Order: sequence, then C-alpha cells, then structure tokens
Amino acid sequence: ILSTDNPEFTNETKKIIINQMNNASKKLRYFDNKSNLSLSDDEILNSKKAKDAKKVFEYLLDVKNSKKDAKEKTISEYIIEKILPDDDKESSFTNGETNVSRLYELYDGDDVKKNVDNLPNTRFKLYESGSGTFNPFIQKDYEDDSVWGLGLGTGESGVIAHCLYSCIKIAEQLRKASITHMDELVLDVFGFSRGSTSARHFICTLLKNTTLLKNTKRDYTVRPKNNKDIFYELFGSNGYVRIGNKTIFNPLRTDIEYINPHNSDYNKVYNPFYKEKELIVDSISFRFVGIYDTVTHYGVIQSNDSDDLNINFFENDNNKKVGHVVHLMADDEFRYNFEAYSIFLDINKHYYKDSTEKRKDGGPRFEEFYVPGAHADVGGGYNEENELVYLGDFIIENKKIPEYLEKNIEKWNNKYNWLKNNELIQKDSKKDIDKLKEKPEKEGFYYYIKNVYNLNQREDIWGNSSNWQYHLHLYMYRPKVSNKYEHVTMKLMYDKAIYKDSKTQSNKKDEFEVVPLGSFNKYTFAEDEILTKTYKALKKHEVLKTQDNETYKKLKDNYLHHSSQFGNFVNKPSNEKKTSFELYGKRVIYSTDGKEFTRS
Repeated sequence: ILSTDNPEFTNETKKIIINQMNNASKKLRYFDNKSNLSLSDDEILNSKKAKDAKKVFEYLLDVKNSKKDAKEKTISEYIIEKILPDDDKESSFTNGETNVSRLYELYDGDDVKKNVDNLPNTRFKLYESGSGTFNPFIQKDYEDDSVWGLGLGTGESGVIAHCLYSCIKIAEQLRKASITHMDELVLDVFGFSRGSTSARHFICTLLKNTTLLKNTKRDYTVRPKNNKDIFYELFGSNGYVRIGNKTIFNPLRTDIEYINPHNSDYNKVYNPFYKEKELIVDSISFRFVGIYDTVTHYGVIQSNDSDDLNINFFENDNNKKVGHVVHLMADDEFRYNFEAYSIFLDINKHYYKDSTEKRKDGGPRFEEFYVPGAHADVGGGYNEENELVYLGDFIIENKKIPEYLEKNIEKWNNKYNWLKNNELIQKDSKKDIDKLKEKPEKEGFYYYIKNVYNLNQREDIWGNSSNWQYHLHLYMYRPKVSNKYEHVTMKLMYDKAIYKDSKTQSNKKDEFEVVPLGSFNKYTFAEDEILTKTYKALKKHEVLKTQDNETYKKLKDNYLHHSSQFGNFVNKPSNEKKTSFELYGKRVIYSTDGKEFTRS
C-alpha cells in the first residue's frame, strides 16, 4: 500500500490483511474474532472478516495520504512501529538474522588495503535488502507493474530494482573512496531466497555480452563487448530504467543530464549522476557466488519464471565466467508459494551434485546441496520459540477422532520424523491450544472438536441428514525449537568460500581465490553433539536421514522448523504428488531452464 500509487482491494489483498489481523498481538478494533472461517475457505472473501479487512485497508490508505509530503522512510517507520507490530513468525519485522546477514558481518570489506604483487587492492562490502515481501498488486506484464516492491522488493520488478540499487551502491562506494579507474572489479555475491534470485539475475545479466580475457590471474575474468560499461546490460542503451513511476539511472552514465519522456518542461527527470566522477572498470570477475534456496516469487501467481528472469548460469557461456558457485537448498520445505530453482540444467534430485566444469585448482565450479531443513532453517531467519503448526480441518462423524485419521497421522510422522512420538492430545477449544504459544506443554499432536452449523444439510454414513457437522482442528506442537542449525548451513558456505576442499579443510585456495571472511568463533557449535555430527556428515556429502537416522531424528525434533501451515495464505502447503496418508504434498522445483520436478 505504501509503495503503490493506486492499490486495489483485491481478493489477495483481503487475505493478506486478514492474515495480519489474525496474528495481531493487540486486540483490533475492527475484527470478527468469533468467525471460524480459514483463509482457504472461499466464503471468507464475502464474510464480516473481509469487511473488517476493508476498513483496515482504508485506514492504511488514509495514513499514506496524510503523509504524502513525508519521506518514504518516515512513512515506513511509522507503519512498522504503529500499525504492523505482530507475533506472526513469518513477519519481516520480527524474523531473526539470516546467514547472508551474518556472512556480511564477517566479510572483511571495510576498505582494507594490502599489497599483492605490489598492486593496491581495496575491498568494500554492501548489503542490498532482499525482495522477499509478498506482493498482492504485482502484474505479470512488466508494463503494468505497479511496483509494490521498489522499497519492499517483490515480483519480477522487485528483483530487477534491487539489482539496479546494487549498481548504484557500488558506484557510490567507489566514488567516495576516490577510485575512478580499476583494472579489475572482483565480486563475491551472497543471497538467500529472493535475494538468491536477485544475485543470479545480477550476475547472469552483467555477464550476458562479455568476453573472457586471456593471460589473467583468473580464468573467468571478463570484459564487456563493444566498450560498453559493466552495468550496460541492466540499464540498457538509454542509460536508465523506468519501473512504475520511477526512473533509475545508470550510475556510470555521467553524460546524461536529464530525460524528458513527455516532451514537457514540467516533466523532466534529472540524472543524479550527471557530471559525477567518471568511473572506468576494465574488467570484472565474479569470484564466489554463495546462494541459499533460490525462490523467485512469493504468492499470487506460481509459475515458471525462467523466461522472465535471467538466472541461468549455463547461458551465454556464463558457466565459464564465474569462479565458484555454491547453492544450498532446503530438503524439508513443503510450501506451495516457495517453488525453488536449481542452478543446473538437468533435473537434479541428488543430495549433492557438482559440475563437470572445474576450477583451476581442480575443484568443481558449480555445487548444489539439498540439506535438511525448511527454507529459513537453511538460509537463516528463525527466532528460538515454541512452534505451533495448524495441520488442517477434518470433518468427522462424531466427537471422537476417527481411526483412519489416527493411522494417517502416525504414518505421516513416522515418515517425516517431526515428533518423537505420535501422541494425540485433545483440548476443549482453539483458545486452549493458542495458550501453548506462551505456556509450554509436552510436544504432541493437539486437537479440538467443534460442532458447526452449515446452511446445507449433509448426510452421514448412517443416512441421517443434519445441518450440523463436527470439525476436528489438528495442530502439531513443539516447545522451544532452536535456531542454531542455521549456523551449520552458514559454516558449510563459509568453508566453501575460504577452502579449496571443504571435506578436509586442507589446501587453502590460492590467495586470489579466498573470500576474505573473518573468524567463525561467534557462531561455533562445537559443544553441541547433534549439530557437530550433522555438520561432519554434510561435509562429507552424506545423506543424514539414511546414513545416520538417529542423529537426523534428533536434529529434526530439536532444530528443524515446520514452515507450511493450513489456513495461512502465504504459507499454505503444496498438494503436489501427495499420497493418500500424507497431510500435504511435495515442493515444486525447477531446473535452471524451467523443467518442473519434485523430490521424494
């Protein structure tokens, strides 16, 4: 709403606002607390909850319009502090730190200078926020894109916008340091989730029309063709990009004073980089690319994005133009809205896969792991807290849980090892179950049964008709799920960045190839037996759940999160390849050129 010129109150918008209202930590003035409709019920779109959501939507519009003259940052802070505080574990405002953020802190890039071959090397680092907030207003057609994501970053334009902002930040840092001519710009790029999409799009686009250089320190250093600047492919020949109502100029185009898209003296758009210091970059090298669980979009339209985004490392000989690419993917992610993209052209169902393309030192140029954990277990972002997951609403014949459902829960849990046992615990109401969030009890499958009146009669198995139906609402509860497994997946990436062989940690890379990361001591897990065993197994590319099932069960019960949840619009589970006893299906994954598959 903040970043969109004329946001509409669509069905998707209704559901997002209702979800926020459902999870609000403070009682809301406008809200139907008595309704038992879930976000998966179509009736909710015409319910009192939807009318309540419209009042909230209109209030947010009023806030936006009343602060039109304020800076966008001021409005953002007001909305975050005054309107959006909630206890939704998926909220961007309450999430924990990601592994990309942690690696950024360890990266030694604060203008550090040293002499290598008597040449001055200067290092910088920049952090570009990810484009991960769900966007209800985004359109598939770029020309109709309302750009919810320029500030918050969603949809295709969100990815592109964040790539453009990264170019601007690079140029700003170089100018601030009075660096105007570089023989080589070396980049280490990290990303998670949609940030991984942005990283891939940024790299593959900049490499699109480049030529490999010979007789250089690295065998992947490139130069743009036809004397173009290094950001040319992102900004185009005009030197700027229009996204929605915003114009973003190429920071290297200091020759453009303004553009006049409507041929009017009142509509000139001035270039902030006009007559700035000229920056000349002779060559560019993408040394290390460390990405976590590439997700291209959240929400409304789930589809193959390979045609819309430039994320294929195997086009335009890009596979020869990067030093080392490592991709860690989540093996325990099941959400519909979190379709993932492999880095490989062929369908990759292996737990570990590397490429035939090799680095100078003999190691693989491309590596991909499926490691235990949900999306944010692998990339980071969870807080340590009790986990209460809604597993669904089941219509039953009487006040007793049916035998078939008991057996399905047992089969499902035995297959996926979420809980140590299959104990079913009945509560009187949803209110009693919600108390588990604050007042810990033993782990288990909790449920309550409610008799609900329906307008349409239903016939039971004995032929009796009634307007009343028993609904069983099922939850899975675990007290205090730790977030420390994130440090294991962080360490796997850390090792790959600084070592030639991460299995043995011997034979460090050539000095030119080592990513300058500081000490890992702050995140050590050496005293945790489960995490240490897990780390050692994953280092050796072992499949933990088949080669050390006991450690895997302990890891899953204590550290791995269950991200999918029924009745939650954004986090609803996938139904792909769902078996008869399973509560939901498999995550959809795409090869880098768009071939769809699932893993068992």
